[in-house]
Amino acid sequence: MAEHQPVHQKQLDLKERLDTFSQKEKDEINQNDEKSKLRSLIMKYGKAKVAAAEVNKRREEKRSGKKISWQEFKHRIGSSSSLKRGEVKVWDPETKSWKSNKEDV
Repeated sequence: MAEHQPVHQKQLDLKERLDTFSQKEKDEINQNDEKSKLRSLIMKYGKAKVAAAEVNKRREEKRSGKKISWQEFKHRIGSSSSLKRGEVKVWDPETKSWKSNKEDV
């Protein structure tokens, strides 16, 4: 059997399997991966929107006791309704709904 070689400076060898690490190292790797994913979402959607979604995610996880998956979290940020640049919504009493000046008619 080959001896386990220590990982220097937390660099991962592609052949190294995750089950050869201690729990502390696994948690650190997962935490860094999560941070990297959050940074990419912040670049795409903005810091405020991602932070608000993260607070809602934590609140819901605490309330329900179930963990929200990364795909679900990403979907919630992407599908959240926000106004586009220059968009204004106005109440239309005839149709009794909000109308946007950017809607395609």
